[in-house]
Amino acid sequence: MATAPRGTDAPHDAAASPRGTGLAQLLGPAVDQLIAQYQSRGITSVGLVIEDGQDADTIERNADGDFAAGSLYKLFLLWRTQVEIRQNKLFDDTQLMLTAQNDDAEEDGYSLGAYGDTVSVADLRRLMITASNNTAALVLGQYFGWGTVDQLLRAHGFTATVVSGQAHTTPREVTRFFDGLINRTLDPLLTPDDYTLMLDLLKDQEVNTKLSTGLPDGTVFAHKTGDVPGAHNDAGVIFLPNGRAVTIAVLTAGDYDASVQLQHDLAALLWSDLGMSSG
Repeated sequence: MATAPRGTDAPHDAAASPRGTGLAQLLGPAVDQLIAQYQSRGITSVGLVIEDGQDADTIERNADGDFAAGSLYKLFLLWRTQVEIRQNKLFDDTQLMLTAQNDDAEEDGYSLGAYGDTVSVADLRRLMITASNNTAALVLGQYFGWGTVDQLLRAHGFTATVVSGQAHTTPREVTRFFDGLINRTLDPLLTPDDYTLMLDLLKDQEVNTKLSTGLPDGTVFAHKTGDVPGAHNDAGVIFLPNGRAVTIAVLTAGDYDASVQLQHDLAALLWSDLGMSSG
């Protein structure tokens, strides 16, 4: 039987191989310098993808490296939830029960209710994404089975991501999720309303401790963080003032403080080139 997601460290060395010109040519060397700087401060592995709409404007470092997902698995659980709704197996107002088996209040820092109480799918989905609430994710994941999330991923060509057990993924597949979200190509079952809802939830993210810290106040950033001991991730889409959408995924293993500072500096570097010049 598939178990609930758990994180695990999966160190990989960063490989520097910028593709094409454009963004990669402009920022690639500075990105490499930042990675080297923070690897000397305790980061054991970095994988990242930064996309600005075309191959020539893509920076990849260890994009296929296998990393502990942390709460990034909730992105794929969100996808599964919307598919269940489109298949009329679940509805926004469906009430799901809190039990001892899906309770992670100790980790969350608060309880969603007493055992036997129910919470709507809409509320569980919101809490899972905007507050990264573990209990909400467990209620949903146990309802339709962790293995069904993995089945959904395989059916759509996500071969490296596993949600059940010790959840892990790659920067490339996390980026592919966000690309599918903004291009509305993730899943033919999903409607425009699904894509809008998913993006709006991610834009309302309340956990803004990593990449967000390097962006100006008020920047629209639809994203999700993911932390387990030894792994610290953030990924999403930065919406620039001129309408451009830049996808960024940064997955790390190693020291927390070094990872947070690396992600701050990467976002600040990206904004200095794209945000301020975008008008």
